[in-house]
Amino acid sequence: MKLSPPPPQNWQDFEDLVVDVAKLEYPAATEVTAFGRAGQDQSGIDVVVDHPSGLVGIQAKSRRLYTANGRLRTNGDFEPKDLDEMIREADAFHPKLSTLIIATTVLRDTALQAHLLKVNGVRQKSQSARVAIWFWEDFIIHLLRNGHLYLKYWENVLRKIPGFSPERMLLEVVRDAFQRPAFMTPIHSENNGDHLLQAIKDTQETLATGVQRNRETRTILQQAPLGYSGLTDVNLRKFLETAWHRLQDARNLYTQALGRSGQWGPVIDQRGDFLEIRDPQVARGLDRFRQESVDAVNEALKTLGLQQLIVRQW
Repeated sequence: MKLSPPPPQNWQDFEDLVVDVAKLEYPAATEVTAFGRAGQDQSGIDVVVDHPSGLVGIQAKSRRLYTANGRLRTNGDFEPKDLDEMIREADAFHPKLSTLIIATTVLRDTALQAHLLKVNGVRQKSQSARVAIWFWEDFIIHLLRNGHLYLKYWENVLRKIPGFSPERMLLEVVRDAFQRPAFMTPIHSENNGDHLLQAIKDTQETLATGVQRNRETRTILQQAPLGYSGLTDVNLRKFLETAWHRLQDARNLYTQALGRSGQWGPVIDQRGDFLEIRDPQVARGLDRFRQESVDAVNEALKTLGLQQLIVRQW
């Protein structure tokens, strides 16, 4: 569902949301945490991110988008001069920041963006911290990709929407995770065994936690609020649990075959992007386990009336 939630009503909730989004933006960070407490000198920094590329400081600026009489203020009275003041305040932070982010509930604004481009041009010459702005639309993108955050902050709103359910969100993420060559092609058409094995592992993670990751960067692409063990529907849980176990069977079969030799040499021959499985029983077993996992997911999708995966009978 493409929803556009309103910003949190109080600044504490918005600061908590900023911490959660920063963890998604900086998955390699050793620490992401709120900085200090109300009343302490923070140089305007509310969240710090200890990242290998440098220290990131985030100012959380919650601004009301509506006046007292209900009129929309798209920029929340956030002017370029306010941005300059926030930057001056953050420049006093110690230790020195590599990046400063202004996280705000105001909507994207061309005046602020144009001013920021000029500011960063000047700061680059002086090797000062780069400055970025996270507008409310940027937060919405994260919320749409990560259902667990949507559920965490707007559960009361979501549960009033007809047709919404955490189970549905999980199944949609799982369906996307299965729509990859690792489950759509027979084993003799695979080119790389390592990629196949990683795809199976990633899909198991999606089933167990609701998280779907990019294979190369390991960043989160989507996240449902729960994994299959959190489902209250017994049948749905059984279908997805079966899918997880069939994938585990495929992993076990593949890894066991890696160390075996047959009449014509290694059972699995992997050379660059060339994969050959010389034992017909191993090949049939891998195809069967993958097919059975797809079938189990389709049974779960069918239960909620969702579009099923393309069925391949090998």
